[in-house]
Parts: sequence; C-alpha cells; structure tokens
Amino acid sequence: RVVFARVGLAFVVAVLTGVFLHSIGIDRVPPIRPGQEHQHEHDHQHKHGHSSKRGIGLFLSTTAEELFSAGRFLVMGTAIAALFQVSVPRSVLAGIAPNPFVGTAAMMSGAYLSALCSEADAFVAAPFRGCLPIGALMGFLVYGPMIDIKNTLLLMATFQRSFVIQIIIAITVITFCAVVGFSLI
Repeated sequence: RVVFARVGLAFVVAVLTGVFLHSIGIDRVPPIRPGQEHQHEHDHQHKHGHSSKRGIGLFLSTTAEELFSAGRFLVMGTAIAALFQVSVPRSVLAGIAPNPFVGTAAMMSGAYLSALCSEADAFVAAPFRGCLPIGALMGFLVYGPMIDIKNTLLLMATFQRSFVIQIIIAITVITFCAVVGFSLI
C-alpha cells in the first residue's frame, strides 16, 4: 500500500506541478544564471587523434570536473542534513502526530533538510510508522526526492533565483495539498 501510494502521489504531484508551471508561463528551461553562460562559438581544427586525453582519460577527466563542480554543493547539503538529523529528536515528531497538517509539514521539512537519496529515505521513514500517520510519512517520501537542500543549492548555482523559487513553491504547495488530501481520505 505504501509503495503504491508513494508512486501514485509522486506521479500526481509531478504532473500537477508541470501543468501549474506551464499555466503561469514557465514551459521551457530558463536561461542559466549570468556568469554561467559559455560561448557557443567554436574554433574547429580538423586534425584528429593527437589529443593527450582520449577514451578513458577523457572520461575520467570529465568525471572529475563534474564531481568538483557539483561536489561542493553536495558537501554543504550533506552537512546541513547531518546537523538536522542529530539535532531533532524523534519524540518531537511524535508530539505533532495527531494533526495531519502539522505532521505533514514537519515531515516535508525533515525531508528537505535531511537530503536523503530516494533509496534511503524509506529506511529513515520506517521507524516513524508507529508515531506518525501515513500521510505525514508520504510527505517525507514524496517531497524529499523532488526537492531538498542539496537540489536547491545546485539549482541556485545554475538557474535564476526567481525560477528556482517558483519551482520550490510549486512543488511544496502541490505536495502538501496532495499528501494532506491523501491522509484525509
């Protein structure tokens, strides 16, 4: 039941977010942030086979560049997530369980700040099954993979701030409404 609910809610949220963003005029990828743009003109030489980096060397070089480019944001996001995980006791979450609005908001906040991968979040959410309603757990399981602190830092480094804020607001509001609606059914 939980797996089907998670998949179904994630699908509904993704479609509704896309429809909403299209309806307000965001139907294409925005320009990247100033300073991130690169020239589209290229000087071509037609000599091939003389590069020192080919094949696996080029692959490893490109991989390292990408890792260092995105890695700083992943490290910052992971540090923030670790701080959250060690500073909020589970008993605090158990105290908000009776209210589906507060429980869902708390678990969505936890998902945003904990920045877990979508394969690990189910293991983190499982111990909360006894103290939180299924709707709050769905908020954690659906929201986290869509947007979290690491994704926000990466998006902010690449896209214009207004675009990122619109995306985050849309995902947050639509996920919250879908999950609370699910929990009230």
